[in-house]
Amino acid sequence: VNIIDYYQIYRVVEGKLFHWGTVQATDPRQSHADSVRVVVPTYDNVISDWYVQAVKNPPTFTGKVNVVPEEDAIPVPAGYVLAAPPQNHDGEPTVAATATAGQLVSPLVKGTGGATDDVPPAAISEASIRKISSQVKLFWPKVTKGIDGSAERSRITYRVYAHPSNAYFNVGDPGATLLGTYADTFAVLNVDGLRRFYMVVAMDDNNMSGPSNRIGHYGFALNKGQTRKYTHISLPLLDPSITDAKSLAASIGGVAAVYKLDPAANAYTTYWLADVGIGTNFPITPGMACLVNLKSEAPSSWFMVGSVPYPGSVRFTLAKTKTRTYNEISVPLDRLNLTTAGQLAAAIGGVEALYRIDPATNAFTQYWLPTPGLGTNFSLSPGEPVLLLINQSAPNQWP
Repeated sequence: VNIIDYYQIYRVVEGKLFHWGTVQATDPRQSHADSVRVVVPTYDNVISDWYVQAVKNPPTFTGKVNVVPEEDAIPVPAGYVLAAPPQNHDGEPTVAATATAGQLVSPLVKGTGGATDDVPPAAISEASIRKISSQVKLFWPKVTKGIDGSAERSRITYRVYAHPSNAYFNVGDPGATLLGTYADTFAVLNVDGLRRFYMVVAMDDNNMSGPSNRIGHYGFALNKGQTRKYTHISLPLLDPSITDAKSLAASIGGVAAVYKLDPAANAYTTYWLADVGIGTNFPITPGMACLVNLKSEAPSSWFMVGSVPYPGSVRFTLAKTKTRTYNEISVPLDRLNLTTAGQLAAAIGGVEALYRIDPATNAFTQYWLPTPGLGTNFSLSPGEPVLLLINQSAPNQWP
């Protein structure tokens, strides 16, 4: 016969000793030297003290649950009281039978351990953002499963991270900041600057999920005054509420006209007059740049919200209808290395000049001529608009 047939497992929870289960552990080789390894469901990830006791044939053991602890069944360690067993997620006690008094039992052996959840939560793929006056509200779906499809047993919380300039940042990147941890599936945030990008990660007790899809808000200080003034803007995010010139004008407010460069005319001859609804209500595409003419009642700043496009998905078809043709583009959000007009010109090729509106003159009077190196080699940031003059050696599409 086997010397030991069963092991009883006890757990210390909040200062009380719980009988956590009884496992059958036979020794078919009669060596009495085999180690025994068992997986015990804990339904949490708390590190605890555990006791194990060897038992010979507890008569009440049936492999089922015995809800009544028997204090005379084991020598309870000093300072502990054998408590009623906790219940599992199905409302059933989590323990099996204890040995009764007089049964052959060993002394209790103490150890320390806890459940280890090494399966990260699944990443959030559908985070979204909404503009609420001067705030933004982030939304994301509830995470209920791990990356392997298994159900998450521990409580899930959500962390929101932000970066002021890198749309594709990761946790731990320079400039990335943790804005908060949330139990709900939304967060309302103040807009402290005109541009910021966000991502959400799910957290269980031990692991962090991969990053969510990136979202953000992107805006501009608007040039306005007693007379109508121009601001060159871009739309680098995917905002389903801004689809054409009319909806763009409505989003900004105080817009007299929205202009788009016409490659055939090599001038800003495509327009939408917002007040009277005259002109071409042209479509808005991701990354597009356009010129807005603002009235005095326009706001001093404006921002859009939306999803960050996949890296490399925004490309510009460059018109070369003339010997030298004007094109307007924005710096792709994934080109963090392009920080000046000169760097952008070199990356594209075939660029004769780059222009930016000077608010003081209300015209494209800031320029950089790459070949002679004349003008102002003005700074650029990812997403910002720029007016190009290109020659026939420029590529047909960039990047």
